[in-house]
Amino acid sequence: MNLYTTDQKLLFSSNHKSLKETIEAAINDNTPLDHLDVRDQDLRNINMDGALMRYARFQNTDLTGANMSEALLDGSNFSYALMYNTCVAYSSLQYVDFMETEFGATDFSQSDISDSIFSGPSCHSLTFRHVRTMKRSKYLYQKKTI
Repeated sequence: MNLYTTDQKLLFSSNHKSLKETIEAAINDNTPLDHLDVRDQDLRNINMDGALMRYARFQNTDLTGANMSEALLDGSNFSYALMYNTCVAYSSLQYVDFMETEFGATDFSQSDISDSIFSGPSCHSLTFRHVRTMKRSKYLYQKKTI
């Protein structure tokens, strides 16, 4: 199976049969997956610990139970994704789009979510108490930032 960028550039190739196994193999090989395009995929319970995935596209992707801790995810797009019981602790999530992302028991402990944007009602259930920083992050409500 192959992994591609948003403009169809080959990032990684393997003999694995599933997208999940291929992504995990690339991460285990320390392959940078910048601009990875995994929109509309089922990646429940995937282990992306320590991933290098700047500007990745996760729109409408099910990341329930995913481990994305200690990952570099700056500039990525998680709009309309499902992030229930997802761990992004100790990750860098600067300039990330969380528009209409569904959260539930999502762990942002010690993460940098600076300059990111959120919207949708599930954001109100998030606990940002243990976030490292979230400078200039915004919440969009009825086309107005708060």
